[in-house]
Amino acid sequence: ILIKKECYQKKLNYGEILIIGVFLVFNPIIWGYAHVVLTETISLFFLTIYIFYALKFFFKRRSECAKRSDYILFLVFSCILTSILWFLKQSFFANTIFVATILEFELIIYKKNIKRVFYAVLVLVAMVLSIKISTLLWNNIVGITHNSFSEGLPNKICCLRYFYPDDENIDNGHTGVVSVMDDDYKVIDTFEYTFEEGILSRLGYVWKCFINYPERVMMGYVDNYMIMADIFQNPVKDDIRGKYTFGKVIRNQPIQTVKGAYHLSAEHRNIVKYNMSKEYDSRVETESAKDLLESINSFSDITRQYITINSPNTVSKIMSSDFIWNITMLGYAILLLGAPCIMVYSFFSYLCDKNKTIRAVYFMLSGYAFGFLVLHVVTGQAIDRYAFTVYAVMLIILISDMINIYGWLRRRLIRSFAVHSSEECSGIDQRKDDVSI
Repeated sequence: ILIKKECYQKKLNYGEILIIGVFLVFNPIIWGYAHVVLTETISLFFLTIYIFYALKFFFKRRSECAKRSDYILFLVFSCILTSILWFLKQSFFANTIFVATILEFELIIYKKNIKRVFYAVLVLVAMVLSIKISTLLWNNIVGITHNSFSEGLPNKICCLRYFYPDDENIDNGHTGVVSVMDDDYKVIDTFEYTFEEGILSRLGYVWKCFINYPERVMMGYVDNYMIMADIFQNPVKDDIRGKYTFGKVIRNQPIQTVKGAYHLSAEHRNIVKYNMSKEYDSRVETESAKDLLESINSFSDITRQYITINSPNTVSKIMSSDFIWNITMLGYAILLLGAPCIMVYSFFSYLCDKNKTIRAVYFMLSGYAFGFLVLHVVTGQAIDRYAFTVYAVMLIILISDMINIYGWLRRRLIRSFAVHSSEECSGIDQRKDDVSI
């Protein structure tokens, strides 16, 4: 609605509302994630609020209508929401950082101004500092001595798929033996690396791997991206430590992978697509495990309530259809693969015509999507359900395009009908003239 109003100065009509309903209501991925145990749903909630607020502020600044209070409120709101998302899950800080970065970059391109550059730097630095300060405060409250800001997410930069360490210890001063693996996950070489203090040592590890084995590093990144898009498979093995980060990748079954990706999870287990046509607790994989949990009084009532809620109905039967799931997952894969292409296209089209706000919006959405995916790719978090927010954002672009196509077809039909009607009227007038003659 905001995009239609700000970019086209029009309201949605009933046909466009129907398009939105089809893409959102009949979407088992959106329905499947409406579950309290998944942080991705909460992340999407905050991301939606932030994108809406950021776009409103963006449109105000483009039209030179923003007040000083708007700048202050956006700065404070960005810092607060970034901290909340960081504590929800560290990598989710990208939901605000990337959106703010791209929008500030677009505004600087639109009208070069030193004040805009200063404000952009101020916002980004403040968002990073808000994570640092809030983490230190939390650690002081709970009495934790280490700092997860420097030891959590940055350590994951060292998680390269085809470089398998002998253990997970990458503390300062630790020397580990790293095995270089081929596509079949067989050792082709080994080397040692000593981790020093700071993130530079972690980046040095990645650089050393890239200099000596560039093909292995890049192949690992490509495989991670394709796993998140559910094109490649990552068969999980319990004997491999870091089962989402390391391990062999199956690349030769993309169609089977997309069709089998019912659960939107890297290991393709029953996490998201609950069996809504039967009454059983789908969180429990075996009857023995279910019996064990039901023996606990506090869990027994929860299980019965869950079964009641999970009873089959018309909507759940539609959503559990294999046909709908296959179509939806195919769309999921296409949208994630298309994110970098849409980002590049919308960026250059925005450079060519900076007055087209829709291109700026597309660049922000697709740029956020691609950046979020790349962050998880390079940190070894190749779990496709983490890309749920990316899917939702790319779905906005798809819906907007569908609405534009619908509008174009509608205008063509109206114009064609008007021409046809005028020709008929001309024919009638001509026949009247002939009769009078």
